[in-house]
Amino acid sequence: MVLKFPHFILVMGVVLVCCESRPKPAKGSLEISFTFDKPQDIEPSYCAAIWLEDMNGQYVRSLFVTEYLSYGGYNDSTICPQWSTGADWDNVTDDEFDAVTQATPPVGSHTLTFACEDHDLMTGQYTFFVQTHVIEELNVLYSGVIELGTENTGFAEMESVSAHQVAKNTLSKVSAKYVP
Repeated sequence: MVLKFPHFILVMGVVLVCCESRPKPAKGSLEISFTFDKPQDIEPSYCAAIWLEDMNGQYVRSLFVTEYLSYGGYNDSTICPQWSTGADWDNVTDDEFDAVTQATPPVGSHTLTFACEDHDLMTGQYTFFVQTHVIEELNVLYSGVIELGTENTGFAEMESVSAHQVAKNTLSKVSAKYVP
């Protein structure tokens, strides 16, 4: 089939429009801040995971996973269970594994910075999660909303905590900030 010049222009226009409408990664970076506190009377594991879900609750991507959790701790249903359930870590690529696995941060305040383009994070709204394991079946989970592509800050609220009061005092001051 031979296209005449006007048809060729029309076809090329449609191709260009289709290509332009594909989402592109956000240009800036996502900063996740949190504080690991030292509670009295227990020694927390501080195994932790940070991840994003879309606004429909579908898992998008892990941004940070502590070494123990990434190297097999995810098979223990008592350690960061909400992350383990959605992440499908058994099938993660080597690139993603290497990009997000890090040593457990010490007690204190931390800000982790993630380049959106490096993590293939598209513009739009996400729910961000920070979960840490305390001890045994005790975990703390914070979540909040952040919009990538527009300068803003999202503050997380404690979503769930194990029944033990001491567990609440392990993770605090959780927030996310998009920096263009």
